[in-house]
Amino acid sequence: MSKLLSGDLRGLELPRDLAVLRRAAVQAVADDQSLDSLYAALAAEHPLALGEIVYGPKALDGKAAVLSALNVVEILEKGLQPKALYPRLIQLGPSAAAEIFEAAVNRFPAAPWVLKLGKKLQLIPGLQQLEEFLDTDAFESACFTHARNGHFQALHQMAKKGRAEPAAALLAVGAKDEALHAANAALEQAPSAPVIPWLSAVGGLSIDTWLCGLLPHIKSKAALENLLANSRRFPDLHRRLGILLPAVR
Repeated sequence: MSKLLSGDLRGLELPRDLAVLRRAAVQAVADDQSLDSLYAALAAEHPLALGEIVYGPKALDGKAAVLSALNVVEILEKGLQPKALYPRLIQLGPSAAAEIFEAAVNRFPAAPWVLKLGKKLQLIPGLQQLEEFLDTDAFESACFTHARNGHFQALHQMAKKGRAEPAAALLAVGAKDEALHAANAALEQAPSAPVIPWLSAVGGLSIDTWLCGLLPHIKSKAALENLLANSRRFPDLHRRLGILLPAVR
C-alpha cells in the first residue's frame, strides 16, 4: 500500500498536487484497495481536497469510492449541502444507492428532501433499520422513532410481519387511520398479535370506540377471538365482538 493510501500526506501540497492525489485514488480503486485511511486523513487535514475527490467535477465513481466517502460524510456535508451531496454520491455510485440513502435517512430522518429522494429511488425511508432491529430489544424504540419521523410506509411493512408495535407507534403520533391499518395488517399475518395491549398502552381506555374500527376488516375467527380475550376493559368493543364472533365460521 502506498503512503498516500495509508493516510500519510507528507510531501503532498494541495491543491497543487490534486491530480497526483486523484491518480493514487483511482489506482487504489482499480486494485481493490481501501480509501478509508486516505479519506480520513484528507478529512482531518485537507477537507477541500477531499470534496474535490469525492463529489467534484472529476470525482471518483463506483461503489467502493462512495462507501468510503460515507465514513467521512459529516465533513463532506460542510462543503456541500446534504440535499445535494447524497444525490451526487448516488449518481457516482448507483450500485450503492441503498447504503447512501440509508445514511441520509439516519442523519436527516425527517428532511423533506430525504423523503423525495426515497420516492425517486423507490426506497422506503427507515425500512432497513427497522428490519435490522426486528428481533431485538430496540425494535419498539425504533418504531416510535420512525413514527415521529414520518416513516409510515416502513412501519406498515413491519406490521405485515405480524408485529403490533408499529400500530402503537402510529397511534402515538396521532396517525389513527394509519394505526388501524397497521393493526389490521398485523392481525392478518398473525391472528394472535397483541394489538389491543399495545394500542391501549398508548391510547388508554378512551380508544374503546375507535378500536371498533378494526372489526370491518378482520376475516379471521382466530383474530376476533384474540381481540375478544383482550377487550374486557373496552365495553363497546367487547359488546360488538360478542355479537360478531358467533356469526364467523
